[in-house]
Amino acid sequence: MTGPTACGAVVQLTPDTVTAVRQATALSSGAGLPELIHTVLRCPLQRHPADVDHQALVSELFARAPGDIWAAWAGQRQPHTLAEADYCTAENGLASLCLIVERHHGAHSWELAAPAPLQLTAAWGAAA
Repeated sequence: MTGPTACGAVVQLTPDTVTAVRQATALSSGAGLPELIHTVLRCPLQRHPADVDHQALVSELFARAPGDIWAAWAGQRQPHTLAEADYCTAENGLASLCLIVERHHGAHSWELAAPAPLQLTAAWGAAA
């Protein structure tokens, strides 16, 4: 029997959103590295209804609390929220930690099947 599947919704950050992430890491009291920003986000949450926001890690703030910079977005729009949050604290044995934001929707990362691979030619058009 197959378990639940990860959402896999994708959004590419615009230059304005990347600038907002850089500003958020600069304002942080941690050791954020603004050059380590994920500019293409893929929602790792369990497939969810449209009224539940997609979420994904945008930038890590190394060695500090409360966590890293996570984005929330709806549909294919740019993120409406950039917030510091920690990873989920759930564990499935010593080697399995949940790799999704704290208080996330649905199953933990180790319980989810990977979403279908992205079709890059569909996003950028067929080669000429």
